[in-house]
Order: sequence, then C-alpha cells, then structure tokens
Amino acid sequence: MTSFDYNIWSKSVSFKFRCPKCGEISESEILPVPSPNYDADTQGDSEVREDFECVCKHCGHIIEGELVSGIYYGTVVLQDIGDDALIDYQCEDYEEDYDDYKDFGFYTDTHKALYAIDSLQEDVKKILYRLLYANAIAYMENYLCKKAKDYILRNDETIRKFIEKWDGCSAGLRRKKKDLVSLEQKLLKSEVAHYLNDLLSYHNLKKTRKLFKEILEIDLGDTDQLEHAVALRHDIVHRNGKTVDEQSLSISKQDVENVWDNVFELMKCIDSQIATRMLRDMLTEEAQDK
Repeated sequence: MTSFDYNIWSKSVSFKFRCPKCGEISESEILPVPSPNYDADTQGDSEVREDFECVCKHCGHIIEGELVSGIYYGTVVLQDIGDDALIDYQCEDYEEDYDDYKDFGFYTDTHKALYAIDSLQEDVKKILYRLLYANAIAYMENYLCKKAKDYILRNDETIRKFIEKWDGCSAGLRRKKKDLVSLEQKLLKSEVAHYLNDLLSYHNLKKTRKLFKEILEIDLGDTDQLEHAVALRHDIVHRNGKTVDEQSLSISKQDVENVWDNVFELMKCIDSQIATRMLRDMLTEEAQDK
C-alpha cells in the first residue's frame, strides 16, 4: 500500500504507476476530489471517503484506491501497490489564484542553506545557525503581518470591524482608534495600515493569536514552541546570542530545522483555514446559482 497527499484547493488528482502484474507504467483517469464536511471542526470529523478503481491500460489489472478529503488536507490511498510503484502524481487546482497559499519556497531554500553550511568550520557554523534561527521568526512576523493586512484592509466592512472589536493595544492607541471612526474612509484605511505595519508586534504570539481569532476568525493552533523560539531570537538579536545571565546560546542545525518546521506548520495551519473558507464560499455561491 502507498499514498500521497493533495492540497485542499485541488479539484482533481491523477497519478502514474507501475503495474504490479505486468510491470508496465500506466496512468490513472482524472479523479474528482470529493468535498469534505465543512461544518466539522477537526480533520477527522470532516473527512469524506470515496473508493475508486484504476485499470492498467496494458494488461487490465485493477488497482483499488480511496480518496480521503478533509478540511486541512486530502489523501489518495492505493491498496495494491508499494511506494516504489508510484511513479508520479498531479493535482489540478481551482482556477482562482492561490499563489499566496503555495509560496513556501523559503522552506526549501533554508534547508539548502543548511546543507551548504555543513562544510564550513564549526565557529562559522555557530554564527550562521543563529542568523538562520532568528530569520525564521522574522519571516513568521512578516507573514503574519501580511495576512492580517490582506484581510483587514480588503474592504470598508473589515476595517470597521477591526476598529470596533480590537482592543489589544495600549490605552493611548485605543483612544486614537476611537477617533478614527469619524475620519474619512481613505485616511481611516491609512491609519489602520500604519497600526498593522508599525505598531503591532507580531512576535507577541499571545496578542497575535487574539487578533487572528477575534478579527480574522482563524485559530493559530499550538504555538508554545514558537513562543519559546521568539524568546531565544530576542537573546540572539538583542544580547548577541547570550541569555540574561550572560550564558552563550548554543544553536544547532537541528534547532534551525525545528524552528523553520514550526513556522512552516503555522503557515499551513493559517492558509488551510483561509483556503477552506474560500472554497466553502465558492461552493455556496455555485449552489445558489444552480
């Protein structure tokens, strides 16, 4: 048995395989992805399963499989072949532009950099590991800022919602925020953009979690490890890699891999919820048009 995952915004999948009976390479038909249960709160409860059969075009041997579609990811399970028999697979996405949700090239680039560092001297490695570790948090902050801005500044209604509901700032900023309600719309958007760009600290994950939950209606999931990483980044950037007690931090290659993995998981968590919402809205509109 083997399997592969597909994106939640995929509308169909197909794959190439080596037939276990005749040994020839064959290709499946295009398999439509079933819609998950969008009313569910968890991946398991949302999963919808569909069985399918794939026929080898050379000998007629039948491969049995299953499509498992959930709100966070989908999986194709092939019962009768092993990992070495799965040659390739493709996912066709909906026509909407989901480039923002698939741009995770940084993740691969960081791991390439880590392999390049392997050949350097140990003292150089330590410095570069610290830089890559700190960069992960900086990347996370930029990502969180962009997502907040994309949602909040998209129209007048979401800007007003932010002004009326968000109280996660200082008393002085709250007073200023109340004054924004009476400003012209263009100036209002500019002031809110300034707050989101320059005044909100996205590395403060407790405050950021509240912002995303109350305003964007997005759950950041478990961020305990990232909160610990933020504290270490503070020591790297502001104390030259030392703790309050003047103890030097030791950042390893594994530490760098772990923090980037955690950032990557946070991004997937957020983007999957955004994509699920977009697909749900799109399917609702299609149903209404019928």
